[in-house]
Amino acid sequence: TARASFLAAMSHEIRTPMTAILGFADVIDEHGGVDAGTRTAAESIRRNGEHLLKIVNDILDLSRIEAGAMTIEEIAVAPLEIVQEVVASLRPRVRGNATELVVELLSPVPALIRSDPTRLRQILFNLVDNAIKFTERGSVRVALERGPGESLRVHVSDTGIGIPPEQIDRVFRPFAQAEPSTARRFGGTGLGLDISRRLARMLGGEITARSTPGRGSTFSLEVSTGPLAGVPAIASIGDSRGALSGAASRSGAAGSGVGAGAGTAARGAGSRPLRVLLAEDGADTQRLVRHHLERDGMRVETAVNGRAAVDLAISARRRGEPFDVILMDLELPEMDGVEATRALRERGYAGAIVALTAHADGPARERFHGIGVDAILPKPIERTRLLDAVRRSATSRSTG
Repeated sequence: TARASFLAAMSHEIRTPMTAILGFADVIDEHGGVDAGTRTAAESIRRNGEHLLKIVNDILDLSRIEAGAMTIEEIAVAPLEIVQEVVASLRPRVRGNATELVVELLSPVPALIRSDPTRLRQILFNLVDNAIKFTERGSVRVALERGPGESLRVHVSDTGIGIPPEQIDRVFRPFAQAEPSTARRFGGTGLGLDISRRLARMLGGEITARSTPGRGSTFSLEVSTGPLAGVPAIASIGDSRGALSGAASRSGAAGSGVGAGAGTAARGAGSRPLRVLLAEDGADTQRLVRHHLERDGMRVETAVNGRAAVDLAISARRRGEPFDVILMDLELPEMDGVEATRALRERGYAGAIVALTAHADGPARERFHGIGVDAILPKPIERTRLLDAVRRSATSRSTG
């Protein structure tokens, strides 16, 4: 539809420059010779850029949901691992030693469920981020338990400011918070909980809340798990990796990416540096991605359109010097990333291809995976995720 096309275009046009804004703020921060004032300025750029990106993401997500353009995947998901990833990513936001951030199990939970990992992660990130934001001292606890029937519950509890009982329903309304002074003190658009509840319902569940002013709040997420027959349970945090490995081998869920290739050095066959072809027409994004890859010891060639990317990849293969990974942007001129990837696969190209895109929702993933893309890297492109995606894809292709 016209509305869906407009939202897709806006997503690309906003997220692409945010890659450069956030990325080069990190580059400044990484530089050893930067003075304290410059480092503080870079941190301010990053912090405000992240805030702007969250607002944009919330508005786009709400628009997609209301337009009926939001789709939900149903694939193998490791819920405890997603919780731990979310908590690890938010741990730097905890206020020093004043707030404790803990993950715990209230009962054994399934090692794998059938759900949408992107949307589940989005909901959990919002709930935990809110808990940290409104808790100046005490603790934030993320507790998992098996729910009734085929369901899983995650409780996010804090010892923060709390919410008056009569205001509980208000926090789930778009553009609303418990009271105006909360928005002035803590910031935020008031969209996160509304979107999270809508997404929870799309995942076959619900979000509920209970709170006591001055003592804290608990937001409880319940999602459908799908059939659990034969799925092993995780009884303690320390048992998660072994149970997950067994579940993946029995369910054929190795594609969930759990633990695959982490920590692999940026080396190709014969311990040579990885060779990467970067197909990206945006000069700033191209410069940023190239900086991160070369700083990690990789060798990079670039193409500014899909046709040039195909020609360079085929030529390198004929010379016996194939690229270990191609990073393929979706919105390329002359021949877009989907057409270029399809052309390469039709010509027998078997190397790893990672898609760079601002459209990382379900339809985009299906569109890319259907033509042979090994992984999808959403924009804005974050350095650690970029390097990890390249290493994983190169290792997977070279060993498989």
